[in-house]
Amino acid sequence: MVSNSTLYTTQLYRLIFSAHILL
Repeated sequence: MVSNSTLYTTQLYRLIFSAHILL
């Protein structure tokens, strides 16, 4: 469960980071 949560958090963080680059 912990691994799944970490993976989801990483994906979300990556999405935000990508959005920041676009902006």
